[in-house]
Parts: sequence; C-alpha cells; structure tokens
Amino acid sequence: MYKGKHAISIIAAMMMVISLLAGCASNNGENAPVDSSASNPPQEEQKELLNLTGMPIVNEPLTLKMFATSSPFNKGEFKDVEMWETYEQLSGVHVEWDAVPGANVLEKKNLVLNTGGTLPDAFFKVDMSSLELTRYGSQGLLIPLNDLIEKYAPNFKKIMDENPDVKKAVTMADGNIYSLPYLVTATPSRLPYKMFVNQKWLDATKLQAPTTTDELYDVLKTFSDFDQNSNQKKDEIPLTSGHGIDGIINPLKGAWGLGNKGLSHPNVDVDPATQQLRFIPAEQGYKEMLQFLNKLYSEKLLDQEIFTMDLAKLAAKGALGQVGFSFATNNNLIGPENENDLVGLEALKGPNGDKLYFPLNPNTGAVGTFMVTKDNKNPEATIRWIDYFYGEEGQRLFFMGIEGETYTVADGKATFTDLVKKNPDGLSLNDVLGKYVVWGGGSNPSVAGDKYFGDQLIGDITRDAASKLMPYTPEEVWGPFAFSESDSTRIKTLENDILTYVKDMQAQFITGHASFDKWEEYVNAFNKMGLKEYMEIYNKTYEVYNK
Repeated sequence: MYKGKHAISIIAAMMMVISLLAGCASNNGENAPVDSSASNPPQEEQKELLNLTGMPIVNEPLTLKMFATSSPFNKGEFKDVEMWETYEQLSGVHVEWDAVPGANVLEKKNLVLNTGGTLPDAFFKVDMSSLELTRYGSQGLLIPLNDLIEKYAPNFKKIMDENPDVKKAVTMADGNIYSLPYLVTATPSRLPYKMFVNQKWLDATKLQAPTTTDELYDVLKTFSDFDQNSNQKKDEIPLTSGHGIDGIINPLKGAWGLGNKGLSHPNVDVDPATQQLRFIPAEQGYKEMLQFLNKLYSEKLLDQEIFTMDLAKLAAKGALGQVGFSFATNNNLIGPENENDLVGLEALKGPNGDKLYFPLNPNTGAVGTFMVTKDNKNPEATIRWIDYFYGEEGQRLFFMGIEGETYTVADGKATFTDLVKKNPDGLSLNDVLGKYVVWGGGSNPSVAGDKYFGDQLIGDITRDAASKLMPYTPEEVWGPFAFSESDSTRIKTLENDILTYVKDMQAQFITGHASFDKWEEYVNAFNKMGLKEYMEIYNKTYEVYNK
C-alpha cells in the first residue's frame, strides 16, 4: 500500500510540473490549454449576460424554473396567462412554471423543500411564514437577498428606503432578507372590515348614522322594532358580519382604546399610560367591550348566529332584506339585492372618548411571496425579473393586464377597456382578467396600490367607506414580528392554549353563559397558561423590531 501511495505522489508531482510548463507556454499564445470552466462561466462572465438596467434583462435567452400557486381566478393553464408572453418578450426571460392549486401548495412545498432533490430557481406567489423563511434560510435552501436587492432591485430598494417598516417586516431575526413581500397600499384593501349601514333603513326610521357606541345601540334598537323588509315578520337582524364574531369585535375594539398598533397583532398593543406592551384580552377595556356585545346579543340586536356566520349566510340574509348593519370587506358581500343601499360609517366614539379604528393592516400584506433558492444559477437576473413588478410599469402589467387589450392609458391614467368593463360575451371582470393576470388569490410579489388596483377594482361605496375610517386608524401600524425559530415555536405552543381560551371565553361572555363576576378568575387563568413567558418573548422580539 505504501509503495502505491508513493508512486501516486510522484505522478501527481510530475503532473503539476507539466501543468506549470503549459501555463508558461500559454503566455506565448501557443498551445494554450482548454479552459475547463468554459462550460460553466465564472460569476463575472455570467454577469456579462445581464443588463444592469432597462430591458431586456439578459443579452441571451434565459430560462428559469419557478414553483407557483395557481388559483381558481386563473382561466386556463397558469403558464398560458397572457402577461407571461408579454413579459418574456420584454425581459428575454422565459419561465417554466410548476403551478400548484392553492389547496395543495402546503403539501407540495414541504415535499420540494424537505426531500433533498433539486429545487426550483424560485418560489412565486407561495406564502411562507417568517418561521419558514428563517428555517429554510438557516438551512441554506433559500439564499439571502440583501446584497442582490441593493445591487439589482432598485424598485424594491426604493420602497424599503422610503418605508422602514417594510424593511423591518422582511428582515428576519438573523438579519437576512429571504423573500420579497406582497405590499398592499390600496386603502380599501388595508381595511378588511368596513362598517356599512343600510341607508334605506335609516331613512325609513328618520335616523342619522350613529357616531358613538351609545348611538349605535339606539339605532339598532329602533331597527329591531320596525318591519324593514315589509314581510310582516320580526326577522330583521340589526347587526351582523359575514366574518363571524371577529367581524364585530375588530371594528369595535378601538372604541375602547384597544388595538393601537393595527391588525397584525390583534392581541398585543402598547398601553398609552405606561408605554409597555399589554395583552389586550386581559384588559379592563376588553371586558367593557364584551359587556356591550353581551347587551346587544341578549337583546337580539346582534345576530344570534354570529359565531357561525360566513359570507354565504350573509348573502342569503341580505337577499331577504334582513340586515341593517353589516361589518364587511366590501358592500357587495351583502348580495346584489341590497348592496347599493349601504353607506359607510366613520369610526365610533366609545364610552371613554376613544375614537380609534383598530383593524388596519400594515403595507406588508404577506412577508414571504417570492424566494430564490440555492440551486438558482442566475440569482441576479432573477431579482431583476421580479423587481419589475415593484415598479410602475410592472404593477400595471400585474394587476391590469395588457395595454391596448385590457386597458388603455390617456393623460397618464390607466382605464380598463370595455373588454373588461362591458364584456361583449357577458363575462365578468374576474373572468376576463383571469386570462391575462395572476393576482387572484393574493400573496402577490408586487404592490397593490390605489392607482392600478384599488381605484380600478374596488367599487365606489367600499372605497368611500374606507376613506371615512382611515383618519381614525392607528398612527403606527406594526408589521409581522420576525421571531427567532425557537421563539416562534414556543410562542405558537403558548398561543395554542392562551388564544383557544380567549376565543372560548369570548363566546361565553357574549352569550351570557359566563358571568362577568368571574372576570378575575378568567384573567388569573392566563398566568397558569404561560402568559408571562408569552409576553417576555413578545417584548424581546419587539425590542429587535423597534431598533
């Protein structure tokens, strides 16, 4: 064995000498050795394939493989949606799509990331939580995007520079950015709950829209005493929501001064008196709000089915003309029979003078919507490709489709064509756009702003309702916190007990099955469930977020 190894060492040394001699010969330009890296150019040469600005993105055709989420909104194959051909011609980048229906994405995503096979170049419209981003980033499956954004994503970089909260939201606990987010800046879309009242009911009862919680009670009481739908039955439902009890609590919570950091953190905010974090469901104001809702429920002013309400039930009750107040995302959820009878309300002032409208989402509608993997050989071109959708032209393509077909531009304003608005075949707006764009279903790596989304796709009544509420929303809206992986796992374990208890007792108090005399008992139970540890984790992560 030793002799064999010695012989191999001598041969290796001889080969090194020959290699050096060949290197000297190549200086004379003769008999130069073949470059072994010719089939796999170094990074510098790869960058020469890339145009740093403008279009096309690459000087030679490039194919990327992406895993994507498809939705029922898409008409036909995901790969055949019209925007892709337009963008390929513009960018020089062709994408081979592995599009998976939304219901199957979680399972398929986990298989792709955890079986050790070759990964797609990127994940597109695939929602990943901060925990997943941290986990797969630390495992090296997803690559950090910090430097790539700095050098190759001017549109998204500008957004982060102008909106520090966006940068906070996408930066994980280890300091890395592993994803580009879905940004929602359209006002109506940031308010998932608007407050609507049936104007015909107000006119019939000669009432004004309420401005306080006391006035809301009075109007609801009056509504319940009138046969508003003229069917000689006492079947009117003064107040309901297609979003269940959350659709009632979230619009009203701010009237008791709760939820001053927005909807991403529905159970934790900052106590104005102490500037310390507080757990909302244990607060005195929360108790008073539940007492108000108990009063409405016990007097049948609040829908008796509120804990099982959904959008289908709301539409059914709306069709029968039973609904006075509806707290909902859009006025059209009440159904076509009465959707135009609704008007929006301002935030209601509570018994202690608070006039806060809590349920405002941050600009980051979803943190993880576009991720680049370790197997991507062209990350620079990939980041340039996705960054286009964070700019003006890209947003227009993403949400409105193809200029000259689905929209036109006049005096700087884009407007849908009659193909979309008054389709000659009677197709709905969604049916037409589903052939051209892929934004249906959410988790879009782009910016859904007023200009190309809100003003184009959201009706006047809903937009007006949102505009009435916005002046009363929180001054500071927290984005999602990037808990460390261990803290995230722990806080989810604690939440499983704590928040299940909150929901259960919420229903018990509102329906009267639990007495408010037991409130202290209720609050003390949180300590046995680990609320102190829960808040310690929250405080630690908040300090990092707030830096």
